[in-house]
Amino acid sequence: MKKIIISSALAALCIIAFGCASIKRLEATADAIHEGLVAGLSSSNHFDAIPWSFPGKPLGPYTKLGGLTASVTDGPDSGRTYVFFLGKSRETKDWEVFSSMKWQDGKWELVPVTLPQAPRKK
Repeated sequence: MKKIIISSALAALCIIAFGCASIKRLEATADAIHEGLVAGLSSSNHFDAIPWSFPGKPLGPYTKLGGLTASVTDGPDSGRTYVFFLGKSRETKDWEVFSSMKWQDGKWELVPVTLPQAPRKK
């Protein structure tokens, strides 16, 4: 019985940790759009998003990689699907959007993203 309780508690903690990390990626994506860092994407759009991530620790400026697949549900780009690629910065420890693509005319098109120049204040 004790093993079941410990296993259940561990599973719950993992779910909570994944949820917190996902919220940080959602916030970073919303901030990048709101700050005008994703070309041509209005901050007046509303999204439904599914977070995802890559296992392991990649090299380069990021300690973790992840992303969001998002559908615009309301706004100027309603009906479009976007994919946002995020990295957790080694310097600031914040998630930042470094690339994006949109599904248009039956193919994926690159959407230019400007990297933040200075750490964002929380």
